[in-house]
Amino acid sequence: MLQHRPTIAAGDLVIVYEHFSAMKAIYVKPGQIFNNKFGAFPHKAMIGRRFGEKHASADGRGFVHLLPPTPELWTGALPHRTQILYIADISMICLQLELLPGARVIEAGTGSGSLSHALARSVGPTGCLYTYEFNEARAKQAKAEFAANQLAQVTSAHGDVCVEGWAYDGIEPASIDAVIFDLPQPWDAIARVAPFVRPGGRLCCFSPCIEQVARSIDVLPGHGFTAIETIEVLVKTHDVRAEPTYDPVAAIVAQSQQPRAPAAAAAAAPAAAPATAAGEPAESAADGAGATAQPADGDAAPDDDGQPPNKRQKPGGDAATSSQPVAAPAAAPLAAAPAAAAPASSGPPRLLTKPFDDMRGHTGFLLFCTKHVSAPA
Repeated sequence: MLQHRPTIAAGDLVIVYEHFSAMKAIYVKPGQIFNNKFGAFPHKAMIGRRFGEKHASADGRGFVHLLPPTPELWTGALPHRTQILYIADISMICLQLELLPGARVIEAGTGSGSLSHALARSVGPTGCLYTYEFNEARAKQAKAEFAANQLAQVTSAHGDVCVEGWAYDGIEPASIDAVIFDLPQPWDAIARVAPFVRPGGRLCCFSPCIEQVARSIDVLPGHGFTAIETIEVLVKTHDVRAEPTYDPVAAIVAQSQQPRAPAAAAAAAPAAAPATAAGEPAESAADGAGATAQPADGDAAPDDDGQPPNKRQKPGGDAATSSQPVAAPAAAPLAAAPAAAAPASSGPPRLLTKPFDDMRGHTGFLLFCTKHVSAPA
């Protein structure tokens, strides 16, 4: 799995990439066909293609990408037998355990093997990963997958490291560089693994609940582990894009500077609307271009001075008594004026960022510590 050829051959593990959240792991076997919603993909047609190529379906209507296997892609495509660890926690574990090629690691809680593949890559062909799973059926499935993926540095076994009397057969004391426990009760396994960890070796416990972390912390100092710290890894993936900056003040100024229609056209609009026999004015000829029909006598709206148009004061001081409505000056039509584009600021574009819906929140707490080195007497 960690070493692959540039082209696909029969028997190779291939990650079929359909979508960033949809991947499938297949072993190429002539005569078989991979089917999905994009079409049918005969395995025979994959042989000889380069890893990473876009591969069209048999009918040519869809396509997938044929990717080389990596621990990250395997995590996204593997069959789930248990809840698994994802890249955020896996990367922190490999970093904090200070894994290098040639390291010797104990893992308890193999599960679906998501973390195991990343640990195997970190220690390389010269290292060794001892992984244990208490469920026999899951242990057998994991062992078969390690063999199929050509991870010779992985030794997989069935066993419960938390039971009284458990022994790590075939491992010498003080020879292990790092330990990772993904167990419901890691405090029960700490006492039995401590003699196998070398001075300066690292230990990690993955626990979903803080109460589990507290119980592990209680027992660690008594078995020679110090420098205890607890980490929670949270991931927030953002979609970032740039948009032109909109200046609302500049937009208002530009709107106020738009040219208006000539005054003669504005004065002609109310003159073209004589009153009807029922006392209601006809629709303005400018209706639909920004002007509105004048209200009837009984529905006249008050002007700025609070008086209806037919009760406006004459220049001599007497109120007008005519029942004919007095036309208010119509607003100058703006339809003929060219629309001003909203100006953009001369500054840098505005960045908009939105978290993806599938971002991951809390998965668990990672407890890390170091095997104590006693000072010489």
